Amino acid sequence: MTEMFSQSVTTSSYSTRDRNSDQSWNLWLALVLLGIFFTPTIRLPGEIPLRVEDVLIFGTGLIGCCRVLFTLRIKKTEGPWLYLAMVPLSILLCTAVVALSHQYPVGIKEYLDLLRPVKFLIVFLVLAHGDQEASQRTFTSVAGISMIALAAIALFQLAFMKIDSNGILARFFLMYSELEEEHARTMLAMRPFATFNTPTDLGYISTIGVFVGLVLARGHRRKWIIGASLLALAISETRTFLFSLPLLLVAEAWMGAGSVRQALRKLRAAFVLAFCGLVFLLGVMRTVSAAGYGMMQNTTEAITTGNMDQEESITNRLNNIALAEYTWEHARWFGVVTRSMLGPAADSELLYIFHRYGLVGLTMLLTFYAVGYMWARRFRSRNPQFSHFAIMVLLITFIYGITQGAIINTRIGVIPFAVLGILSCRKGDEFGAERDMADRRGESAIGAGQAQV
Repeated sequence: MTEMFSQSVTTSSYSTRDRNSDQSWNLWLALVLLGIFFTPTIRLPGEIPLRVEDVLIFGTGLIGCCRVLFTLRIKKTEGPWLYLAMVPLSILLCTAVVALSHQYPVGIKEYLDLLRPVKFLIVFLVLAHGDQEASQRTFTSVAGISMIALAAIALFQLAFMKIDSNGILARFFLMYSELEEEHARTMLAMRPFATFNTPTDLGYISTIGVFVGLVLARGHRRKWIIGASLLALAISETRTFLFSLPLLLVAEAWMGAGSVRQALRKLRAAFVLAFCGLVFLLGVMRTVSAAGYGMMQNTTEAITTGNMDQEESITNRLNNIALAEYTWEHARWFGVVTRSMLGPAADSELLYIFHRYGLVGLTMLLTFYAVGYMWARRFRSRNPQFSHFAIMVLLITFIYGITQGAIINTRIGVIPFAVLGILSCRKGDEFGAERDMADRRGESAIGAGQAQV
């Protein structure tokens, strides 16, 4: 009887410690997401970026490394962590090769770029050791509430800039952008970016918000999250997603179907939602920003007629072909590493990675999408809902990388790695195995006691 009581106390202590650990990691995830959504980037001397969540993430990583060194115990981790660990090594390889060749200037900032994939790796590893259900619930709640807040902030900016474009609030919001002040001020009046660096970053987060509402949210919150995300997307006027959103909705409907009949039904609903959403977006744009609506018209006309000369955004990106040709001819394997040759509109993630890290870097980038997709597919039977959402995040991130880039962004690039980390969660913490063993011992003792009775 005393042994049974002792085992019961042990099991209870593990359970309490487990719950406390889960609550701590949920708070950690919430703080990281809030830091990403609402805090600006600080530039240290040498134009080195520092963010609020960096302190939390790298601090956690440092504590984790110390625990491994002192205990000599490494937790078993599911997921593509080995691939993620290879990314900073590949960047170090390219940087070292180019630095030793003395062909292009390589400074301390180029070596500090290693910290970006290390940051992503820490986020993945931390979330992979949490509780999947609790982490998923935290992610959905924080992302949903943040999208509503971001849409409200963007609307406020749009209205306020028409009243006082040089007031204290305008200067406050300008500190979030790293664009030149006049350019940022113009953007803020035409295409508000809420608390992000550019309107396109807000558009990327808003598009993910749409699928947070469609796939993860339930009840009355779903309508609010989808509506706020569409509103923020319309205000940001991110043409990449305004044009691709109907295709994304169709892809979501097709992947979420369990049968051909269900697929056809969901596709029909997706077409209706895409049409209504497009009408809503265009209606909002025409109401709140006539200039932005005119930009959309010009882009549509340039694409349909094939006359790209009248669309500056498309022309600048087509001119980047010369940069790709130079890289292919002179530094195709390891790239040039330095940023000094990048033009003002070299925004494409694919071009950026190829130019800086050559075919080695581009292969690692494309492998991330393949590995992430295969990993998300693996969990379709275990957690179909979040697996479905993870695939949509990867697709949105890939589309964004064609014209801009999320993986090269130390701020918003955390999102896809956090999603994959949550998908890789295992129930329990480091005491999980011992707790399960204690549970089994307790059940055996109870069974023996009942047999004796």
